[in-house]
Amino acid sequence: MFKFIKKHSWILTCFLALVLIPQSLTLQSKLEGRLIITGLAIDKIGEEYQITCQAVSPSSGLISGSDAAGIDFITVTATTIREGITKIAATTTKSPGLGHLNFVVLGESLFNEDLTSITDFIVRDSHTDTSVLLLIAKNANEQIKKTQSLELGSAIQLRKAFLSRHNTNSGTMTIANKFLSSKFDPSSSSAISYLEIEEEPSQNSNENELTQNNGQSLMQTNEQQSSSEKPIKQGRLKNTLPIALFRDGRFRKVLSSKDEIFGYNMLCGSSKNYISGFDGITQQNGTKAKITLLSKSKKSKISVEIKDNVPNISVNINFSKNEILELIPEENCLDNYKTQQNYLTGEMRQQIEEQIKTKALLAYNAAAENGIDILEAATRLQKYHKKQYDNYFSNHTLDDFLSEAKISITANVSSESK
Repeated sequence: MFKFIKKHSWILTCFLALVLIPQSLTLQSKLEGRLIITGLAIDKIGEEYQITCQAVSPSSGLISGSDAAGIDFITVTATTIREGITKIAATTTKSPGLGHLNFVVLGESLFNEDLTSITDFIVRDSHTDTSVLLLIAKNANEQIKKTQSLELGSAIQLRKAFLSRHNTNSGTMTIANKFLSSKFDPSSSSAISYLEIEEEPSQNSNENELTQNNGQSLMQTNEQQSSSEKPIKQGRLKNTLPIALFRDGRFRKVLSSKDEIFGYNMLCGSSKNYISGFDGITQQNGTKAKITLLSKSKKSKISVEIKDNVPNISVNINFSKNEILELIPEENCLDNYKTQQNYLTGEMRQQIEEQIKTKALLAYNAAAENGIDILEAATRLQKYHKKQYDNYFSNHTLDDFLSEAKISITANVSSESK
């Protein structure tokens, strides 16, 4: 049999060519007729939605997933999101696909509406992944166009950036499915991070470029550049991003100050290799310093129960395996480096713990005063103390729960290092 196949291999080659070549041509034709939507931005203008899509349109000769495929931004206005996507298809004469949708940016102009209704299309479309990342922007249509300047590149890399922040507890990542389902949880509260991209013009690739010519370095002058050349802009996500808080899918409050955002990150979630900064920490020599701390493990433990018909919330924030990454004196001190410690003294740990508690309480109060249960305390009470939950909420509301709750926050910065 082997000898027969070897002798007549040309027959097999011809057969495979007849089968595979038409299929590859058909596949290429289908790709060229598709518009792969990777991101959406939605704003409200009057009674209509302004929708901008970030789309990848495979060009002739390219295969699916090719990096050479161009990224386009297409803007339309429509009365519904689905109508807008249909208009995008009509504009491009290509079939739009939401199977690769990675993120949706929602503008502040939508804050008067129920965002769960606006994002409803994500869970209803059978081809859309319900883990689509949700983001907020002052102007969503402007911000989505800035994504092309990010060093991160593609939409999936933007998603990974927010996932990394979420995992290190330095930001929040909210997916569509969680945001939609949170409306029906007892706490009814959720948070969405802002998308804010800083753009900085960088030097043109031909400007100030050092070249070698017979062993000598030459600097290209501005006069040698073409007048048509434009400076290349690069962008990056802002280090501290505001957080929008929602209840029942409707906007309530923005945490915008550094202390509020820091406190929110302290309260919500756990992480490994968490880096945090603290100001005004008094050293052994009496001088104050800014300290950057690396904690190999940061955990927040939250417990809720009803005592004497009053909600009691207990939060313990624990930093362990700590290491000082940076210590900058705030005052000039000649003997600073003689007395400076490379570990946290008991007094320094107490000061850091106090800052953690103060900022965490600041974030909690800012949310609670606006009817937001950022700790999902009501949901935790239902999950772990169902009878207490039923008894309390039989004649109380969530607003009662938040206004009556007694909260205790403790912080523990372990002396253990590494």
